[in-house]
Amino acid sequence: MIMGQARAVPVQVGYPGGSATIAVWNSATLPGGGAIAPAQLAVFTAQGASVAVPADGVAVSLGGSAAVTGAAASSPRAVLAGLLRMAVPYRDSGDRTVGPAGVREWVNAYRISQTGGLAVTATLPVLCGPVSAATVTVPAGGAVLVAGGGTAAANGLAAAATVGRVTVRLDDRGWGAATGVMDGKFEVVRGGVAQTSYPGWADLWPWSCRGNGSGCLRTVLATDRHGHGWMIAVSAANGYGLTMPDLGRVLAQLGAVSAMAFDANTHAALWRRGAAPVSSYGYEPRVPATTTLRYR
Repeated sequence: MIMGQARAVPVQVGYPGGSATIAVWNSATLPGGGAIAPAQLAVFTAQGASVAVPADGVAVSLGGSAAVTGAAASSPRAVLAGLLRMAVPYRDSGDRTVGPAGVREWVNAYRISQTGGLAVTATLPVLCGPVSAATVTVPAGGAVLVAGGGTAAANGLAAAATVGRVTVRLDDRGWGAATGVMDGKFEVVRGGVAQTSYPGWADLWPWSCRGNGSGCLRTVLATDRHGHGWMIAVSAANGYGLTMPDLGRVLAQLGAVSAMAFDANTHAALWRRGAAPVSSYGYEPRVPATTTLRYR
C-alpha cells in the first residue's frame, strides 16, 4: 500500500511554449458533438485506425520508444493508456476544470499528484510533421494527437513536430505502481509517528468525535515496517471508540509505519460477504464502509 496526501490533477501534454490537456479519446469531438477547448487535444490510440484530420485541424503521430524518467523505456501508447480517466465523463458541469488558458474545460486524463511529490516525465517521439486536411493512421505502439486549427494547441503540435517530441507529466514518484486509489479521511501515522495535530477541517466532529478520551468506532488501513498491510476496526462499549489522535498513538505503538483512517463518524461499519453490515447498535446508516481483503 502507498499512503499520502494525493489527488488527481489534469495531465499536461507539453510542447515548446506551452501545454494542453486531453479532452477526449478516439474521437474528434466531445460526446454530443461539442468542440474541445482551444488548449486541448484529442488522442487516438486504436492501432491501425484511420484518423481524418480536417483542414482546420492539426495532427501529429507519436511512435518509437518513449523515455520515462526512472523507469524502463516504454511506448507512447502504453504511456497514454496508463493515464487515469473518468468513469462517467462530461455528465456534470462541476467536473470541468480551469485549463492552461484560464478557460473551464472538460478533461479526461489525470495523474496522481502527491503533496510535495515530484512528477515522473515521459518523452514521446513525434514521427511526422504537422498534418492537416489528410488521413493519418495510428501506428503500432503509438498514438495520434489532434488539435483544432488556429488554436494554441495546434501551434504547439506544429512546434512539437519541429523538435521531434512532446512530453507528458505522469504520476508522482512512488505512485506509478498503484493499481487503485482509495480516499481516506486522515493519515494518522506517518513515518512511524502518530499525527496528533488537528488538520484544520471545517467540521471538528470526525477528529474528536464525542470528546477526548471517548471517540468513535474507527476503521483504518495500515502498513508496518515489514511491508505487511493491516485493516483494523476499533470500537468500545456502547458505540464508543477512539479519537483520531488516540488512534494514531495506538497504531504507532503497534508498529504501524503509515496508517490512513476512514470516515470516523457513524459510517465506520464493517461489511462481510453474505451478511448484513455490522453497525454500531443499529442507529447509524447501514453503509458498508470497509471490506476485508484476502491475498494469496
